[in-house]
Amino acid sequence: MSGMGKKLEREQAGSKPLKYSDRFKAEVVAMVTELGKRQAEVARELGITTTTLARWLGKNGAPRGVAADVVRSARDH
Repeated sequence: MSGMGKKLEREQAGSKPLKYSDRFKAEVVAMVTELGKRQAEVARELGITTTTLARWLGKNGAPRGVAADVVRSARDH
């Protein structure tokens, strides 16, 4: 994953919530769906909430709490 650190392409504009780039979201989703990392682990490492990560996963068609190999298998069929 392109050397992703804890603070990758996040912006804070005044009192508005953090805005994450589409690239950042895609890479975070891939950490779960492609690398098989646990959602809680990824969220903790990157300083995002598990709710935010679950929403990004849902928008990308990944069922919550399903292992990466199951997600890949479902995508391939």
